[in-house]
Amino acid sequence: MLTIRFAGAEDAEAIEAARAASWRAGYAGLLPQAVIDDLTGPDEVERRRRWPEANPHGRMLLAEVDGVPAGMAAFGPERRPRGTSAPSRVELYSLYVAPEFWSDGVGRALLERVVDESRASGYDRLVLWVLDTNTRARRFYARAGLTETAREETELRGHVVTHLRCERDLTRPPRVSGDPGREDT
Repeated sequence: MLTIRFAGAEDAEAIEAARAASWRAGYAGLLPQAVIDDLTGPDEVERRRRWPEANPHGRMLLAEVDGVPAGMAAFGPERRPRGTSAPSRVELYSLYVAPEFWSDGVGRALLERVVDESRASGYDRLVLWVLDTNTRARRFYARAGLTETAREETELRGHVVTHLRCERDLTRPPRVSGDPGREDT
């Protein structure tokens, strides 16, 4: 049975277990292995533990299937574009699902919960950034009604990557594309 709940510092190990498994599987071949290893290493559990304190306006969700960590999502006030923020925009900072739960609806359920919580908090627009070479995630977000609106090159541990900005209006139902019965994340 899938459950989704708000997570805190005490959930750091569970959050990182799902996030790291997703990173290792999802970014294999898209990022250098050294970057993947660095960003899924032992220091990451402590980063997850400190996240609530470092992001007081952010929220983190933990998805579990029969008590097993299956995925996580972190969201809060928009951080970009750099130097500005729109108080009506919420940013999905991250959404990761452990690969053994891909295509089981966990990602969709996490995203729907983020949307519901964001609407309830008064946000009218959802934004996120996705790696341009991550076609699986891009399909998932497109099927959830997000559209690409910008492109930005950034540096990630010495490796230049391109991120795509995606947005969705939260004031109306999404225009969903693709097969509604297929989950990509």
